[in-house]
Amino acid sequence: MTDEYDAANSWIAIVGMAGRFPGAPDLDSYWDLLVGGRDACVDLDTSVLAKSGVPHAVISDPQYVKRALRLDGVDEFDDGLFGFTPAAATLMDPQQRLFLQTVHHALEDAALDPWAVSARTGVFAATGTSTYLLNALMSGSPYDSMAYGANMQAVSLALSNDKDYIATRVSHTLNLTGPGISIQTACSSALVALHLACQSLLVGDCDIAVAGGVSVRVPQDVGYFAEPGSIMSPTGRCRPFDAAADGTIFGSGVGAVILKPYLAALTDGDPIRAIIRGSAINNDGNLKMGFSAPSVEQQAQVVADALAIAGVAPSQVGFIEGHGTGTPIGDPVEVQALTEWFTGSITTPCYLGSVKGNVGHLEAAAGMASLIKTVLALEYGIIPGTCHYDSPNPEFRLDGTRITITSESTEWDTPTRIAGVTSLGVGGTNVHVVLQSTTPPNPKASHDGITTLRLSAASPEALTRSRLALANHLAAKQPSLAAVESTLVRRNRTHLYRCTVSARTVEDATALLHGGTVQQRTALTENDCYDLVFLYTGQGSQFPGMGIPLAKAEPDFDGPLQEALTSLSKVSDTDFGALLTGRKRVNSTDLAQPLLFAVQYAWTKALETRGLTPNVVLGHSIGEFAAAVAAGIMDLDTASFLVCERGRLMAACPTGTMISFHGVAEMVIDAARTENVDVAAINSPIDVVLAGSDRKLERITNSLSSAGITGRRLITSHAFHSAAMDPVVPRFTDLMATTTLRAPQIPMASNITGSWLTASEAADPQRWGNHIRRTVQFADDVDLVLSRGPAILVEVGPGRSLISAARSSVSWDESRHHTVLTLGPESAPQDGMNLARCLGDLWASGLQIDDPTRATAQAVHLPGYPFERTRHWAKANHRVIPAADSLSTSPDVASSRQQGPRSFGVTELLIDLIEQTLGVTGVTAEDDFYALGGDSVVAIRLAAEMTQQGWPLNPEDVLEAESIGDLAARLGKDLIDPEMDENGNVIVDLVPTQLRLVHEGGLPWHAWRIPLLLQSRTRLDSSTIERAFSILLERHDILRLTIDATTLPVSGRLVAERQMPITFHGTGTLDDAESILGSAITNATEDEPLVQVHVWDDGGSGTLLGIIVPHAFVDATSQHLIVDELSRLLGGSDDLPPTSSTWAEWTRVASQLSRNPLVTQNQLPAPGVPKGPGAPKGMSRRRRYERLTSTMEPALTADLLTAQQTNRVPLETILAEALGEALVHRLPGSVPVFEMAGTMRSVRLKGVDLSRSVGWFTTVFPVAWLKEQGIETPLHQGFGYDAARLSHVRRPESSGHGGILLYYRAIQPPPDDAPLQVIRSHRLEAITQPGLGHDIQLEVTREGGKLEIAWWRDVEQVGNADLEELANDFMETLRAWSAKSDVPDDLRNALAQELGL
Repeated sequence: MTDEYDAANSWIAIVGMAGRFPGAPDLDSYWDLLVGGRDACVDLDTSVLAKSGVPHAVISDPQYVKRALRLDGVDEFDDGLFGFTPAAATLMDPQQRLFLQTVHHALEDAALDPWAVSARTGVFAATGTSTYLLNALMSGSPYDSMAYGANMQAVSLALSNDKDYIATRVSHTLNLTGPGISIQTACSSALVALHLACQSLLVGDCDIAVAGGVSVRVPQDVGYFAEPGSIMSPTGRCRPFDAAADGTIFGSGVGAVILKPYLAALTDGDPIRAIIRGSAINNDGNLKMGFSAPSVEQQAQVVADALAIAGVAPSQVGFIEGHGTGTPIGDPVEVQALTEWFTGSITTPCYLGSVKGNVGHLEAAAGMASLIKTVLALEYGIIPGTCHYDSPNPEFRLDGTRITITSESTEWDTPTRIAGVTSLGVGGTNVHVVLQSTTPPNPKASHDGITTLRLSAASPEALTRSRLALANHLAAKQPSLAAVESTLVRRNRTHLYRCTVSARTVEDATALLHGGTVQQRTALTENDCYDLVFLYTGQGSQFPGMGIPLAKAEPDFDGPLQEALTSLSKVSDTDFGALLTGRKRVNSTDLAQPLLFAVQYAWTKALETRGLTPNVVLGHSIGEFAAAVAAGIMDLDTASFLVCERGRLMAACPTGTMISFHGVAEMVIDAARTENVDVAAINSPIDVVLAGSDRKLERITNSLSSAGITGRRLITSHAFHSAAMDPVVPRFTDLMATTTLRAPQIPMASNITGSWLTASEAADPQRWGNHIRRTVQFADDVDLVLSRGPAILVEVGPGRSLISAARSSVSWDESRHHTVLTLGPESAPQDGMNLARCLGDLWASGLQIDDPTRATAQAVHLPGYPFERTRHWAKANHRVIPAADSLSTSPDVASSRQQGPRSFGVTELLIDLIEQTLGVTGVTAEDDFYALGGDSVVAIRLAAEMTQQGWPLNPEDVLEAESIGDLAARLGKDLIDPEMDENGNVIVDLVPTQLRLVHEGGLPWHAWRIPLLLQSRTRLDSSTIERAFSILLERHDILRLTIDATTLPVSGRLVAERQMPITFHGTGTLDDAESILGSAITNATEDEPLVQVHVWDDGGSGTLLGIIVPHAFVDATSQHLIVDELSRLLGGSDDLPPTSSTWAEWTRVASQLSRNPLVTQNQLPAPGVPKGPGAPKGMSRRRRYERLTSTMEPALTADLLTAQQTNRVPLETILAEALGEALVHRLPGSVPVFEMAGTMRSVRLKGVDLSRSVGWFTTVFPVAWLKEQGIETPLHQGFGYDAARLSHVRRPESSGHGGILLYYRAIQPPPDDAPLQVIRSHRLEAITQPGLGHDIQLEVTREGGKLEIAWWRDVEQVGNADLEELANDFMETLRAWSAKSDVPDDLRNALAQELGL
């Protein structure tokens, strides 16, 4: 035994292999082809040959054999998985591509993760000449070769196609750090690679070795010439060792094996497929007829050497896989060499065969085809027959030898099977390998207990294919599930898309994998820096026997469960263990809460054994105690005591009812206030729990049902978190004071405050007492947790209510947040596999699971990764790399060369060239050159291309640029190009004021609409009206804007084509028009068209026009521009003034301004400045306003307007001074802060002209009024204020500084003779509420000589009396200012007379 062990020190194990051969895309089909004795060669008809470019004269040549050995999929490659751009993949020799994918499968077959092979791994590989380079890539251009000197294009071609790089390509792509050696010994290359790999392992150069070969002939669908005397078969069939052999036929194929020292493979539990006992290599020298001729002596010697090294006698060998090319010279020489050693009785035959009869001569891959066939024969115990063999070549002298050749497959039932493989290369390099069978572990299916099968892939489609392939494999092979689980854990790269299946039997696993219910998840990556958040459920989710089946199956859960139950029973008279195992439903508070706590504690500890400890904890009501234990605030015994006492005290209270309402939270809360019912919990914006008496809750339920809000009675015995709990608070507070509490060791959200629990709060007994009574602010807690960033939320305990509530949060982001159940609700499977399913879901969500037992079983062979079959192929004589003048036919490009550098279209040109060079699509200005697959070689080519196009560019610029847009900016700094979506719509950023409206507005952005009522003096026909508005829509892109406020960050799109809906109502009065427009304003829905037009015949000779438009689209000047252009168009004139900058152009400039620190810095009032009354809360909600109006007395109006003219003081400044003074009266001792409106139209900006632009260019900014210092308008009209707050965050981080907005406007009616008159409707103004979300809005309107004042108040924030007092103070301030003003009386009187005051 010791001698055998010592000998095994030099053995090498084949632990994995993979291959693709003609007619056989995988090894299972390859084996079927071999034992079936089939020839994979196919006949080619004339049409196929012609399509491949074979001339008719060649096709009709009698020496042209129209047969081929095709290898399917040579044009396909999963470029994304291996990190290549499409262009790089197309440029790469398909031999390199196929070998990469085959090595990937071979490593998987060895139960290794191809992307994380930690051992030092060598690659020994062989490939044929790149016929793809010769026949598809090279066009004859001097750029394709180095005929006139070196160039980068030829270098690129060589790197991707030369035989030198086959091994290092694999080493680099898969990060394998052992030797990377490409072997070139012609037909013996692949088996020489195997021999050198074994030697490298034996001397310690590497710990694992990859050996393989590949040969792909391009084109595939062509025949060959069989000239007389050549080695090519004129009959199109390779007949190894047969009397009728007339030559060989070449094919394409690829194979690879994974090697490890045998003893190391045994120790590691690797799936050993065969043992390499020894190998030898030599060369014929020159003692033969010629360079390509074989040598009997050296072929015989290499076999003898290999047997000696292996310690195997020839009599032990039962099968020889020969080189067997079917040539008249080669076969007799090979057989003669073998007969020198394999002599003896025919009763113990040594079968001789050759795979070339099945798949042809695969040249550099021929040795792999032979080796893999032999390994399969050793595994199956069957020697495949030799295809096309009928009788031996008459030159063979087989009498007296053990050599036997047959066309039939033969059983090989020897316990230890030994075989030899020979490979012979033109030029004389011979190699022979001795193989031995091993006892395959491959345990069959059994009831292994609970197993979890983990699958991952780089795309959802690949994951589905992988899942179905595994299901089919399990059904066919019936392996041990434990072995399958172990293999998947060991070999499976954690790709982004994942799924898991937990089962006890192969049948169950197969059914689950085949079923469509498997949840596929997109894992969060380490770059996401995600939180693991444990959510602990509250009372109401419990059910009988919760966790008992799991405890019976999982000791890691049962242990802590018994520990918790014992701790609870110590401080109570109840046997909680017996209670939990019983079938009776437990709703009593004093029993249900401790049982919940025990199960939650057990789950926490069970997950901890797998290395899963939370970063954040959050409990719901009683769940806060399990969370507190997890956070280190209290120990188990303390928590057990408190939970039992809490439940006992609460159970002694009068019974009550709790109902969870599903609907708009504000409506439910309002209903609770009406009925004086307590809000027990706010779980989400659509989930509120009320607690109180049956009678009141029944009334609320009936009332809310009419609004579509449903209620569900909770499984509780009392009305928790309500007034019914008041007697408990002081008594429980006293109990808390007797315990030891510590500061939280990890963040824990507080139900009471909706913020993080502080150390002082955690140790405060009163806080825990109040917790019984206060509303559970779970929605705020969830928002707090989710605001930290990506997170995996685990609902610890029974139920799924907390996860449902979290998913309804306004902060929920499906791409950044995942949820996982533990026990789930009672209706979920309670089969003891809950922990396995939970761990599987956590792994699928992106977590690393510590479970070493899962990888201890013997690995087995499973299907490999299902690569994407994306075609990457260059047409014959068609260059893949765009020529330097490839775009020269473009008129724009041609002119650019003549005119020199331009600033127009640089981004499009860059993107176009990058897409061509890299072979990718969908490149945007934000993309990174490296991330797209660029490198220094591509950068040189791109720089040369751009320079040719008239854009001087250095490769260093390409490499240093942060994005394509940054690179474009270096070339044309005056241009920022628009980004388009897939439908051709321009994507635009929202300007800061629009962001404010979306995030903080008092109305949804689409609901804040303004009316424009116009009257034409003449009757307008429908076609004229439709044409006019069609032109308006085309001229002003803002009218085609749509905003998606449902996703963050919010953005807009300028729809390429939008119809403006026009409704013709027939005859109507002004009252009719106001009624319809008023309804459109007050009842605006998101589904209605954003811009609407209504038309009436006014009953006379004129037409009424009503326009409804979102305020986010137009400011006051835009309304004037629209009226002006409509007047011209409806009057029959198309002579419109040219438009200035478009909205798209403005938003790009605004985006630049928003990122400019000179614009955004110092925009907020100085620190410490108090906010105005009722500052915005930072969250959009629908507000309800009331309006208070007045008209300023004529004398005061005259004073103000006179002061404005004589002192050159804007009227807004006078009004602001008065408002500031009035606020001082209301807020003595403070510095009043309010907001004002400005406009970007008054700001001169480079590259943008807003003079005739339609859009919303309004700005809103805060001002702090300081007596004697006045009001100063900030830089850029305060543009940077909202930009700093809103432009670069997902939602506002700080709310506005003023609860009051001062808004001034001047109405300038068109001339009396204008064809279109604006009708000012006070009725419509009274219902057009403010939209920016202020508590108070002061509007001052100047129309002619009148100043009208309108005060709007949010009825929930500001009382009517308070507003009236502020309005009076404002007017008194103006009067006081007027009384002491120095306006000359004559000037005042003249102006008053002029204005008719």
